[in-house]
Amino acid sequence: MSASVPSVTIETGLDPQNQEDTYVHDVYNEIASHFSQTRYKPWPIVEKFLTERPKYAVGIDVGCGNGKYLGVNKDVFMIGTDRSDGLIECAQKINAGYNVGVADGLALPHADNTFDFAISIAVIHHFANEERRVEAILHILSKLRTGGEALIYCWALEQEKLRRGYKEGDDQDILIPWVLKRGEVPDVTKYRYYHLYKKGELVDNCMKTGMCSVVDEGYEKDNWWLVRATDLDALSCRYSIDEKQYFYQQHLQFCQGYTQLSASRTLRSVFQERKFPLINRGSYLRTTAIDKVVQQFIKEFDGKCQIVSLGSGSDTRAFPLLEQHPDLVVHEIDFPESTRIKKLAILQNHKLRGIVETDDPPPTIDSKSSFPRVFPLQDLPTLVISECVLCYLPPEEYEQTIKYWTSQARSNIMGFLIYEPMSLDDQFGSTMTQNLLNRGLNLQMFSKYPDLPARKRFLELCGLLRLRLTDMSDVGGYKGQSKWIDDNELQRINKLELIDEIEEIRLLLDHYCLVYGEYSGTFTGIDTWHWIL
Repeated sequence: MSASVPSVTIETGLDPQNQEDTYVHDVYNEIASHFSQTRYKPWPIVEKFLTERPKYAVGIDVGCGNGKYLGVNKDVFMIGTDRSDGLIECAQKINAGYNVGVADGLALPHADNTFDFAISIAVIHHFANEERRVEAILHILSKLRTGGEALIYCWALEQEKLRRGYKEGDDQDILIPWVLKRGEVPDVTKYRYYHLYKKGELVDNCMKTGMCSVVDEGYEKDNWWLVRATDLDALSCRYSIDEKQYFYQQHLQFCQGYTQLSASRTLRSVFQERKFPLINRGSYLRTTAIDKVVQQFIKEFDGKCQIVSLGSGSDTRAFPLLEQHPDLVVHEIDFPESTRIKKLAILQNHKLRGIVETDDPPPTIDSKSSFPRVFPLQDLPTLVISECVLCYLPPEEYEQTIKYWTSQARSNIMGFLIYEPMSLDDQFGSTMTQNLLNRGLNLQMFSKYPDLPARKRFLELCGLLRLRLTDMSDVGGYKGQSKWIDDNELQRINKLELIDEIEEIRLLLDHYCLVYGEYSGTFTGIDTWHWIL
């Protein structure tokens, strides 16, 4: 519709809202019918994303236009919104059954933490400045449940070999023409504002929201696209138990670098939401048990050892450890976007900068996605931690990952500390499985190795020795007196929050295991605590 009419540079200094009203909202209302006639075929990656959503999932299409994506997957429920009432009218004419409405992308009418997935296709680039674009992305993410995914497309600057010819060095903020065909009346050209995203810019904008990580990204149909998943749940759980004084506030200070990265809406919807006592108790037991093993390992080797944390994400365990043990080496492995957020957290917090002894930039943190290029480990006693990480892999890749790290072992001990869920092949496990599937998560290890004996057999096949296994119900003293936490401490935490559903919490904790195994050497301190197997 615009190939023969050139784009023009937009004048600077315009009020953002007025700019969007003039060059986006008003234009799309004028061209709605003509524009809709050209929008009928789903883009392949968007179609794939939607068809992969689990049955009965609930999603939103922010900037749905004429609703061409709302009917792609008949097994999910979708709500579409658009700022243009003209395009919403087009959607209703195409299919009166579509669930659509007029809404601004910065003021969606939906409750936070509601949807399983979201799409926003060729919309964010219409916002007038970076602040508003980041805020729009954040607003979409705030509507997702924990673990929800969003697919976002924005026009690319890199179109040199395509019909529009945009390329590196061109203006990124431009007015793109739409030649409105009006039959017997002369055509008229309308100009729409676009920000053309250069490579990596969309990832950077999403990273600035502070509440998600990349699942996938790429280039399609002259657009940069990515899939983002919200991932602040674990950090918000630790934040919650610190707020309740489960840890005498000892960890809270290390969350501040992250919370300062997040906009107020994120803080309200994620960090300030009230966690159920069952969740807080489970988070406390998980954190306490892992901390105890790590601290004993460090103590046994006089602090001259190294910790490898797989999928460390927003985990803050390394900061107090480094503060207490100057000879300790910590390696944190995760996706690049997660590690960038952690670097920003370090740089923006004076205390964290001091702990890692860095000015700018902080120490390199490598990516889990590139194991073959990972740094060489030092020849030190090594403890590899997987806290709900390896369970996301198929069993064969789980085994390959264990064997990759054991191949790095030298003359010193290499131990593995693993925490993850298991199904137990019972009704509660089936409910957990369905809940995970509803969030788009298929944990193959969860049901294939459903209990402690099955996990033990699998890890033996992975080459691990001296295996010790227990569940979190045993750690918390729900199967008798706890050998992990003393009576005085249990009495203290029992006073923090009333938990009267004893059978319910025991059932929940039965489905989470803690496992220790070794490839070489011996960590004698592992027998300080009780293990079921």
